[in-house]
Amino acid sequence: MDSGFRRNAGGIVRKSLLAILTATILLISMPAGAEEWDREETAAFGAYAACNFMDYLQTRQIIRGGHTELNPMIEDLADRMGMTGVTLWFAGSTALTYLLSDTVFKDHRKVFLGVMAGGSASTVIWNWRIGYRF
Repeated sequence: MDSGFRRNAGGIVRKSLLAILTATILLISMPAGAEEWDREETAAFGAYAACNFMDYLQTRQIIRGGHTELNPMIEDLADRMGMTGVTLWFAGSTALTYLLSDTVFKDHRKVFLGVMAGGSASTVIWNWRIGYRF
């Protein structure tokens, strides 16, 4: 990989982690039950969270097996912080998705969560097809 890209990826990772940390703090400080979610929205978030967890398990297997993660931010996190950084990334991305769906995209929550679940599911399917099981 281009070393210039690697240097730039480090800055992107730091900024991404800061954004995830900020979003997590905001999520924790929000009043509980600000607006009720219907069953479809809850199911869509559950599908996203399940796919994201499966992606985490596959990513852990990829990194522990000494293979290269295709997402440069996760690969850089693994290089810098090991599995702790990768775990924080996936936990933070799940928290950020919840926060965004509960606040910013609340009028289009089902669509937003459907897109997020679809993207995460496609990653899991890709990883499965190239041989990474749970």
